[in-house]
Amino acid sequence: MQEFSNGVKYTTNYGMFKLDIRNRDVKKSKVDLIIEGVKRYGKIIQPITIDIQGVVIDGQHRLSAAQTLGIEVPYVVSDGLFDPQQVLVMNTYGSQWTQKDHVKHFAVQGNPNYQKLSDLIKQVEDNGMQISLRSLQSLAQGHMGVDSRLGNNASIRSGGWRFREDPKWCLHVLDQLKHVDTLTPIIKGGRFLLCLSKLMRAQKGFDPKRLMQQINKFPEEVKKTRGTLDCYRNIEDVYNFYKFDKNRLIFNYENL
Repeated sequence: MQEFSNGVKYTTNYGMFKLDIRNRDVKKSKVDLIIEGVKRYGKIIQPITIDIQGVVIDGQHRLSAAQTLGIEVPYVVSDGLFDPQQVLVMNTYGSQWTQKDHVKHFAVQGNPNYQKLSDLIKQVEDNGMQISLRSLQSLAQGHMGVDSRLGNNASIRSGGWRFREDPKWCLHVLDQLKHVDTLTPIIKGGRFLLCLSKLMRAQKGFDPKRLMQQINKFPEEVKKTRGTLDCYRNIEDVYNFYKFDKNRLIFNYENL
């Protein structure tokens, strides 16, 4: 437990505080909730925590709420400085971090795997594509679920996750979805994206644009699947739906 010096202090000098770029982004929705609480109880009850250099370790949303309302913000100064892992632990237990918050935290620290994933997330968002982080994670690591080779470092939250695919290839795969009229949860899912990626790379004669055209014509044929093999089979069915034998493409599952 950190020893606090001089107890709780109050100030409206918001400029004395510095935000830590390794921390998660300030979310307006969370600030608004705190503001509602202040209107109900008349003040910010829980002090923010800063280090001896004025860096906010815990409470950036409370600070933002106080600044918005123009009221005093309570704060305590923790003896010493915090390293990045302490910042992560304090905020994780103080308020639930999302997967995206963890990606940002490790990316800012300079972890190249998380920097690649952060860049991928930004490019997808900039293109207006609503693809979940879990789906992007699966595409980036090349398989569903956690990477058993990493042991305890397999999850995004651990800081040891690995981006194993080529980021440009991931974007190339995602670009194919622009040809689909309606992006359903199945098409945006990690399993579908992984199967699409492997078909584009390993299946001779496979044309992703033809698949997207077929999906637009027969969206009801895209089924929810329980496993990778079922997903390949469903994609093959959609790809060949209402096609003459000479135009059908039989997938070579041994290469996938």
